[in-house]
Amino acid sequence: MRAILERSRRRWEFVWRGVRISAPVLDDSFYMDFAAHKITIALGDALEVKLKIRQRKDVYSGIMLNDPNGYEVLKVLKHLPRHRQADFPEIPGQDG
Repeated sequence: MRAILERSRRRWEFVWRGVRISAPVLDDSFYMDFAAHKITIALGDALEVKLKIRQRKDVYSGIMLNDPNGYEVLKVLKHLPRHRQADFPEIPGQDG
């Protein structure tokens, strides 16, 4: 949803399992590849990552709840560019 284009602890916005989350990307090698233009990010791209989630136990129900400020991307495993619709080849003799 939102990428921070410099190495920092600022949070990127992601959609994870249909839920909007914010998490800093802590992977230095990802930023090195990004700075070297080995990776370019566009709207609709996806990242496969190792995600750390801090949880706490609800006292009353005993259920483990995700801390909304407790997400961190530890490692970017793969960049998945968005799929684009292929152009249809032109058929000779037909307009439009």
